[in-house]
Amino acid sequence: PHSVTTSPAALEIFQNRTWRHHPKEPMYSASQLATVQKVRLAPSPNVILQRKWTSFKWFYRDKVTNQTSFLQTLKQDVPIALDVLRAIPLLAIDFQIMMDGQGNIYQFDLDRVFLAGAYYREASFDTKFSKAYDHSMEFLGRMAAWVELQLQEQGHDGTDEDDRRDWKAGYDGENNGEAVLKDHLRNSSSLSCQAFDMVNEMSGRKGKGEKTRSAKIMMVQLVQRVMYDNGNGWDDGLKITNDGMWNCTL
Repeated sequence: PHSVTTSPAALEIFQNRTWRHHPKEPMYSASQLATVQKVRLAPSPNVILQRKWTSFKWFYRDKVTNQTSFLQTLKQDVPIALDVLRAIPLLAIDFQIMMDGQGNIYQFDLDRVFLAGAYYREASFDTKFSKAYDHSMEFLGRMAAWVELQLQEQGHDGTDEDDRRDWKAGYDGENNGEAVLKDHLRNSSSLSCQAFDMVNEMSGRKGKGEKTRSAKIMMVQLVQRVMYDNGNGWDDGLKITNDGMWNCTL
């Protein structure tokens, strides 16, 4: 894995290049423009987690060298990851985070908020989102509780009994996926037409197909927050200045 550090740039190639494993196949030709992206390799060791508890426990036991320091860092990062998921619920779709050997959590592949294939399946999206959100919150809540247990009892080996006990700790079931979805659907009118148009223009592997209504409402509301929330609530003056149309309804 790697992270992007700068915007992509078009550079002219000055000599022919071939693929390392297929030397007869040209990769770039001289005088051709190529898109180049500067990246930084992810820290090592690392693990990509997709709600699989066994992957996390294996990483902790086999790859982490300073477990006390790891737990202290993770104790700070898990609540942040929970806050990110609450703020951007669509990250639960195809949920994934990366964790390094120091206990830092990284969010990545963020374009899935707008481009996941699940957004085009009207019949199944609401159920899929609710389950994905609940399972993602439970996974992070379980991790938060487990970290607390480890810090309180250094040397604790995480038996099955303990795993069951801390499974839903730290997760507020009242704010489950179904409730989050209903909250978004209640606010489906007087939406920013500018945000609406931006969401309609976003395309992924399926092109600009029609997204399911529930997913589109959540996307438009997210774009609105990014555009108009100044951190202390809505800036009505900014809304009027930049987007005079607030009468779009889904």
